Amino acid sequence: MIGGYIYAITKIEIQPWYGLWFLPFILLLRPNKYILWLVTGFCVGVLLRYIPFLWQGDWNGLATIIKFYVTLITPIIFFLTASIISLVKRIYVKK
Repeated sequence: MIGGYIYAITKIEIQPWYGLWFLPFILLLRPNKYILWLVTGFCVGVLLRYIPFLWQGDWNGLATIIKFYVTLITPIIFFLTASIISLVKRIYVKK
């Protein structure tokens, strides 16, 4: 899957549904929660790449910059959210 994904993104633009290929396989591996949140954030970030196009109607101007940052920042936000939730649970939930 990773090889096919890398080949596809080197030849053409990343399509939003390409990121969804990883989600079922990651879930089968039963990863820790941080990896799961990071992969989910990547999938959501790739799906949100079309927002600048829908907003502007074309890929000119700020759309390419916004597309890049949406794809980059969304997994980071998901990862930080998982970290904060984990920290809050450790502090406030007694085991």
